[in-house]
Amino acid sequence: EYKDGKHHKEAFAILGNFIRMRKGIPWKADLIFQELRNGQYSDEQKWNLVKVSLDEYKGLPVNVFVEQIVYDLVSSGHPVAGDVVTQWVNNPEYEVRRMTGSYGAFSSNLMKLLESDNDGVFERGMKIFESYLKNINFVQKDNDWDTWDAAKILAKIIMTKPERGIRLLIEAGGSLTLSQNQQTLITSAINDLDNENRELLAKVYQEFLKLFLEDCGNDILKIEQRIPSHLAREQIVQFAEKMAKAGLLDEAITLVKIFINDSNPSKSGSNEKDDPNGTFNYHQRMLVGEDQFTINTVRVWCCWVLQKFATLQGRDYISKVIPLVKQLATDPNSYVRLQACTPLIDLMRNRHTVLPDKRTERFMSYEIADQIEDIVFEMLRDKENQKIPSLMRHIGSVFSFVR
Repeated sequence: EYKDGKHHKEAFAILGNFIRMRKGIPWKADLIFQELRNGQYSDEQKWNLVKVSLDEYKGLPVNVFVEQIVYDLVSSGHPVAGDVVTQWVNNPEYEVRRMTGSYGAFSSNLMKLLESDNDGVFERGMKIFESYLKNINFVQKDNDWDTWDAAKILAKIIMTKPERGIRLLIEAGGSLTLSQNQQTLITSAINDLDNENRELLAKVYQEFLKLFLEDCGNDILKIEQRIPSHLAREQIVQFAEKMAKAGLLDEAITLVKIFINDSNPSKSGSNEKDDPNGTFNYHQRMLVGEDQFTINTVRVWCCWVLQKFATLQGRDYISKVIPLVKQLATDPNSYVRLQACTPLIDLMRNRHTVLPDKRTERFMSYEIADQIEDIVFEMLRDKENQKIPSLMRHIGSVFSFVR
């Protein structure tokens, strides 16, 4: 009757009263809005009943169906629905209810708006997202799953609208004090970028990350004060690996030169503050006989970035890479020394090879090849290394290419 009956006004009044009722099993509001979401109703019919619920329930969606209907209305260009969503994301009570499962996934709802071909719908989605990122509820939350979802959304914006996305990075990273969420947002977003888009990676580095680090004087101590989360700093080095894969070798090695001096993992072998039980203290776990194949921590990721230079495209950088590899191979933390075997394996394998198109020209000079061998033999003779079976096994893998 409400959809297309003669007495639609009376039906609206009855449905409105049902929505205002706070009793009943099943709750009448759930049945009404589920039908409204799934049925063939006009936007005006949907909005009129939604407004009844918003007026009755302090502007918040009475159930997940109302939330879905409003997002659909935003997608169809409804003039008021977008403002309603913006009010929701700025309402602490909405956040509490969403986190307890009363509502749907914010990220999936928002992504639909940002993936729209309609410029007006996209702009509405951007307005909602910008408001969300600036909201104190997001900023002060402690690194929950929503933050990682928000980072994926930001990465998507950067890939589709680079100027807009980078501006959001700059704004989020420009706070005087970066919260845990903001640290995760900006570092995870750049690490979520497609590693095949060389031009975009270079743009993000030049217009955001390079300037951010220069603002800290490229000083790792100041960077750690700005980004206390070692997990967030790991993401930056993983971004360096993306750039190395994409052939942005100057940029990648610049980041390694900075983060190779990071305090993570602990140089004394102690547990991190966020890991009091030492679950992820791979140095200590190696000392009791465990082997380690996990890639974790800031300096360990530096090892994996440097591995990408033991290639034809990285050939001209080998002389700069060797001292960095040596620093990692003599690191106080045994877990880092183990992972330093990763670039060493490729360097040892290629040290006496020749260029594919110039069979008389060596891949690297004898002098550099000797330097690589010196590093490996130094690791082998190290008394501390000899006490750690897993580390010696990895050193043995490097020696498999001695010939």
